[in-house]
Amino acid sequence: MVKPMVHMSGWRGLIGLCLLALLSSGVQGAANMTFYNVYGDQQETAQALGGINHIVQDPQGFLWFGGETGLGRYDSQTTRIYRHSPTDPHSLAHNFIRGLAIDREGVMWVGTEAALCAYYSRLDRFDCALQFGAHTLPRKGVTALAVGRDNRIYVGTQSGFFLISAGRSELREYVLPTGPTPAAEGNFVTAIAEDTNGSLWLGTADNGLVHLDPSSGATTTYRADPSDPQALSHNKIRSLTFDSGRRLWIATYGGGINVFDPISGHFSNFAAQTGPGQPLSQVMWQVFRDSQNVLWLAADQGGLLQYDPALGFIAQRHRPYDKTSLPSDQVRVMYEDRNNDLWIGSFPSGVSFYNRANGHVKNYTFQPDQPTSLSHSSVLAIHRDPAGRFWIGTEDGLNLFDAARGEFVRYQQGRETGLNVKAVLSIEQFDERTLWIGTWSGGLFAFDLETRRFRPLDTRPPDGPQGNSLFIWDILRDSAGDMWIATEFEGVGRYRRAEGRFEFLQHNASDNDSLAGNFIWDLMEDRHGDIWIAGQAGLNRWLRKQDRLERIDRNGEIQSHRLTSLMEDRDGDIWIGSQDNGAFLYERGPNRFRHLGTQEGMPSLTVSGMLHDNTGEIWLLTTNGLVHLDKNDMVPQVFGTENGLTGRNFNRRAALLSDSGDLLIGGADGLSVFNPANMQVADPGFPVWLTDLRLLNRTVPIQAQGSHLTQALPFTRDLQLSHRDMMFSIDFAALNYRMRQHTRYSYRLAGFDQDWNDIGRHNPATYTSLPPGDYVFQVRALSGEKNWIHSADLHIRVAAAPWRNRWALMGYAAGMMLLGYLLAHYWKMRSRSRVYHARSTTDPLTGMYNRLALQEFAQRLFNSQRPGPLCVLFLDVDNFKRINDRRGHHSGDRILQEVASLCQSCVRQSDVLARWGGEEFVLLCSGVDEQAGANLGEKIRAHIAQHVFDADHSPMKVTLSVGVAVADENESFDATCKRADQALYAAKSQGRNCVVVAQV
Repeated sequence: MVKPMVHMSGWRGLIGLCLLALLSSGVQGAANMTFYNVYGDQQETAQALGGINHIVQDPQGFLWFGGETGLGRYDSQTTRIYRHSPTDPHSLAHNFIRGLAIDREGVMWVGTEAALCAYYSRLDRFDCALQFGAHTLPRKGVTALAVGRDNRIYVGTQSGFFLISAGRSELREYVLPTGPTPAAEGNFVTAIAEDTNGSLWLGTADNGLVHLDPSSGATTTYRADPSDPQALSHNKIRSLTFDSGRRLWIATYGGGINVFDPISGHFSNFAAQTGPGQPLSQVMWQVFRDSQNVLWLAADQGGLLQYDPALGFIAQRHRPYDKTSLPSDQVRVMYEDRNNDLWIGSFPSGVSFYNRANGHVKNYTFQPDQPTSLSHSSVLAIHRDPAGRFWIGTEDGLNLFDAARGEFVRYQQGRETGLNVKAVLSIEQFDERTLWIGTWSGGLFAFDLETRRFRPLDTRPPDGPQGNSLFIWDILRDSAGDMWIATEFEGVGRYRRAEGRFEFLQHNASDNDSLAGNFIWDLMEDRHGDIWIAGQAGLNRWLRKQDRLERIDRNGEIQSHRLTSLMEDRDGDIWIGSQDNGAFLYERGPNRFRHLGTQEGMPSLTVSGMLHDNTGEIWLLTTNGLVHLDKNDMVPQVFGTENGLTGRNFNRRAALLSDSGDLLIGGADGLSVFNPANMQVADPGFPVWLTDLRLLNRTVPIQAQGSHLTQALPFTRDLQLSHRDMMFSIDFAALNYRMRQHTRYSYRLAGFDQDWNDIGRHNPATYTSLPPGDYVFQVRALSGEKNWIHSADLHIRVAAAPWRNRWALMGYAAGMMLLGYLLAHYWKMRSRSRVYHARSTTDPLTGMYNRLALQEFAQRLFNSQRPGPLCVLFLDVDNFKRINDRRGHHSGDRILQEVASLCQSCVRQSDVLARWGGEEFVLLCSGVDEQAGANLGEKIRAHIAQHVFDADHSPMKVTLSVGVAVADENESFDATCKRADQALYAAKSQGRNCVVVAQV
């Protein structure tokens, strides 16, 4: 039935009037919250999902974004997109996501434009053909989705409203009352809220608010009544939620916000409110209550609204000049994760993240519509004067900062100020009335704190050729009251106050203790009164007592010459920042330098500034985050936009510790003020998951035929790989959303890797051609904390190929043994054969080749293509029979051995000398013609004739007769030998001891 409206009366009416008074103030301005754009420059991912309608976090910690063109699972590093696929029965039913809800069993229910789907994380698949007992849900578009306190599922569809029992065995349909809107979609359920009594409150597309008793099915309807200002303001309802006072807040699509008191049945209607602030948007997408009982509104074209009982609604809007603002004023949905951080979905695309721990950080940026904001968001210098006022140098002038009011007074370039440049690089106190201001390209100015005007200062030394210094990077007032300036081209200028003049310290190539270079970044006075000077070419120190410079090199202990910043800490140690190699710490006690680079966890190699807080802990400004260090462990903790700061690029020394202990940190994107005690690192309990397995760069499907995975990789503890899996990759992610930009990863494969592989930001681990065996894959992550967080171990077994299993190896062993035996037998037989062959081709008396061996050589030479002429020499010992007869055969053998040795010494290594028989020898030479053959024969003959034989017994002389023949082109070895033998006989006939050449 339709319940009539009842006017407020008594105390309930008074409550309603008070609430109206609170909210009628409209939308107030407030301090800007710092949001982190999850996608950043990844516009392809943002566009893949379109406008975000719903956000949830699953039990594993993954964030799910339901968009207009798909569903995304976010793991702090990447977003995996899920879409409908006609060929995959386990894909989504439709790409337009209308609802997300996770039940107590960890099942995620997904309402799509076409059907309700259940997502099972262990199988990483969707079931969109759901069966509940004997009933099925109509495959119609889901318009609303919620999980009840008893784990029942409430589903609004285009064909009715349904309840799925806690055991998922029953499905009940409820018939809702029809309204006056003729269109069928007017009765679609668009919002569901369950009260403490278990009753349901349903918002519809155009038929108002419905109260449903799920046990009886009884309904009560509340609709808009233009004649009743205390009725529902509009029948189009988008969202419902109860506040801590059990009042129902209603976001309407055209009627703004309503608050309903279920006890009185009355509405507080704010559709036409006015006041000093801007009116609320009439189109509201969501009303949301967080864990701290704060109410938030997602307003169409109105940004994100926070309800403060004292101030009314506080708006957070998109600011085109501020990248830490919302990406769009068309906010659609809000969600609070388990860390109580907030996620905001916008249209046309994008997800923003708000770190709840960052509420203490106050940020200030340039805002074109606010004249009391910073003159420029790029902050270059910060100074506190004796009166406690903060002066901020920016890319566009000087600002006086009122920290209590959060407002700035600007002193910019112009005639009224006397400043003729924009960028203020450095600020220092000259006296109680005057600040010295160093500028970019404009030189040095004096700023009068009473008149608030600038006056240029002359930095030229008296009677010197040097011009004014135009780039003043730093100014220092030392303990003696003198002023020092760091310039870009002229080195260091010292203004002696007593004498009223400048003098300069500069680089001198002939003086090793002069300035290392004339481009100076920073100046610092230590507790001993010495001045440290950091510049583009190295480090110097001016020793006050000796009134001289010294250059600090220390044999390369400072592994950079481009030094940007200096600081002395409470212990008297000196910190040195570089432009290209991190930071260096000079410890006075042990007289040593220590280095902090990327290997030690630094997010950047550029350290532009540094300071210590009131507890003595160190803060380093880098171009990729603000780094906190405890000197006891020197483990960097990195803070950036995700921690509430205006940005991560701190490219100047704009840092100051206030008297209250707050830090003022300036960067390229604005000024942040915070107490360091409140800066929180990430939750140390964040999980680290293995997210994807790929073989040859293809994701491994789950439970497919032949697949390696029976469930999703985050739930897999054992993995079997075959010998064919030559390359596999594993993705992983630490679900640490607060510090995702500075998460460091290490992984190892125990049993293969000797140590952890430190890889910095997220990268997959890839292995190729692993030998068979058992391994354990492990991942650990570190992001802001000082202790590594480990993933669960993944045990990997790589199976051997069939030809490499145990039986195969045993067969191989037996075969190898048999092969070894056969080879040994073969080599034994071959060795014997070689021995036999050697014996058969070697003359046993002289050790020379015999006639058989000579014939083998001759056959190869005479039967192949001849390299040149072939010459045969027959050599015969003259009167050898007489030697044997007179001296005996034993002496004759010794003489033959000596003849053989002497002949061998006269021939080339390529020549073949053999004993032909008895006292006759044959020499076979290739490439030797008749003349060369005759010369060789004569050489041998003379060598024999001059030698004394058998010198140890009875000395004697021996001669040789030699016959020489050169083979004709087609002549055989035998024919050539026959002619050489005839020449030998001719030599014998001519009286012996001579050489005769056979004629052709």
